[in-house]
Amino acid sequence: FVLGGHEHEGLSRVTEAPWILKSPSDARRAFVLTFTPGPKGAADLQDLPLGSDTAEAADVRRIADDWRARMLANKGIDPELWSKVLWEDVPVAIEGEETALRRRETTLANLFADGVGLAVPGEHVVLLNTGSLRLGRDLPEGTDITAGHLIETDLFQAPVVKVPGVTRAELQAIATAAFKEFPGSGRFPGASSNLAIAWTGSEAHVTIDPDGDTVTLLTTEFMCRHPKGGLENPPLRAACDARKDQIEAVGTLRDL
Repeated sequence: FVLGGHEHEGLSRVTEAPWILKSPSDARRAFVLTFTPGPKGAADLQDLPLGSDTAEAADVRRIADDWRARMLANKGIDPELWSKVLWEDVPVAIEGEETALRRRETTLANLFADGVGLAVPGEHVVLLNTGSLRLGRDLPEGTDITAGHLIETDLFQAPVVKVPGVTRAELQAIATAAFKEFPGSGRFPGASSNLAIAWTGSEAHVTIDPDGDTVTLLTTEFMCRHPKGGLENPPLRAACDARKDQIEAVGTLRDL
């Protein structure tokens, strides 16, 4: 059999060739493999999901705490900001796992998109890249969302820009590219609540509130100007390039 390491999703599959076994990277699912060698060797597999009632190992917590301390120091972020509450008692569960963000829209990414939309005056739609909760996991309904959660996604200091005059056809192309698997980070972006996307096969159909021929788009500078961001969404990069003298910086997510 083939035994793999870091994967975003767990896999146990037998094909015509070997048995392929890969453990997922979220560290909340354990594969216990008992292998008996020899001419008549056998293997037994237990797939054990680790629920919220499974205690976190102390050594895992030490690794996480060390990562957080180094990351805050490297970015020059005051550790006191970690526990600052941004949204109290959020009424929906927040999906923060890497596996979810690589498959579909998530409440985590959309929450941050709506947060940006509410913080910037005027009428606009928001589409921004996001990351997973590296120290957390899915958060239950009623959780307070803190600056620490935003910092975990690596969005805390992300510059946000305003792209004016984006046409409906451009926005449809941007949405189609954004919500398909793309080269780059592979995570689905967040969309504001006034940007609804329905699908026919692999084509997105966009509904915008308020309706209009053009919209102002808020996105991250990464998506608009960074080479890797251009790989993730070529239509968005093209829209930014066509308006490069009109793009306005509105601040970082930390400022907003």
